[in-house]
Amino acid sequence: MAIIMKDQGQRSELQERIAAELREKMARQGSDDGENKSKLVEELPDHVEDSAYAQSYKKSKPIPRQVWILIVSVVAVAVCGVVIALAK
Repeated sequence: MAIIMKDQGQRSELQERIAAELREKMARQGSDDGENKSKLVEELPDHVEDSAYAQSYKKSKPIPRQVWILIVSVVAVAVCGVVIALAK
């Protein structure tokens, strides 16, 4: 059983009310002259909550060439061992 809904491009009364409230809220925020900044803007000027984490972040180094060579040689030895074991 399924419900088929048709979108006729019209907004419901609830959608219209929410859109009007959002427009009003944005208009109030836009009309502020800087004295009545919200607490969020004062505390988070870059709008990032975890910027302290990013300040102490250190980029990891790539895997050294010697480790790659070791990994490839171990895989090659394992493949050769399987081939030799199956050949007998």
